[in-house]
Amino acid sequence: MMTIKNILVLTDFSKNAKSAEEYALQLAIKAQANLILYNTYPVPATMPVSGNVVWPHDPAPSLELLSISNLQSRVDEVKNELTKINHNNYKPEIRHLGNEGSLTHKLNDIVDENNIWLVVMGTKGESFANDVLFCSNVFKVLDKIRCPVLIIPHNSTCEDFEKIGYATDLKSDDLSIIEWLKELTEIFQIEL
Repeated sequence: MMTIKNILVLTDFSKNAKSAEEYALQLAIKAQANLILYNTYPVPATMPVSGNVVWPHDPAPSLELLSISNLQSRVDEVKNELTKINHNNYKPEIRHLGNEGSLTHKLNDIVDENNIWLVVMGTKGESFANDVLFCSNVFKVLDKIRCPVLIIPHNSTCEDFEKIGYATDLKSDDLSIIEWLKELTEIFQIEL
């Protein structure tokens, strides 16, 4: 029995995240995987209560509702894009997940619970190297995640690629990575 693959797309609703979503949709079709759009929203800071001050209602529900609303809008946009693509083949299921906290707080739990095959995310910064090397969300995800991550550079378009390069110093855990890359190259009929 073949296990359905899931691609997790990390989104902050930016233009770059939208590009990553479009890229992930193309990958999902080719890999016969489903898409899950994922967003986190901040935990409101605890405010001390003073005898003379009445604090407004907790803003957390509005942050959660905003996240859910934005996620559903993005899911609808990706589904609309899917209907425009003239493929008679695989149509991925597209859904969303979200939770409060930092981006990496529950990320590995999400990966494990949803059989995530690949995480896709866009970059925000002026340059790819700047994003990866200097304390961006990309670096935080790469530092914590326990599955492959595809980073979509700023202003990238989904083009067919022919080769994947993997730089290594030949550690023992490279074997599982190379096996995963072999699966990827077979799906896309490209060279490793």
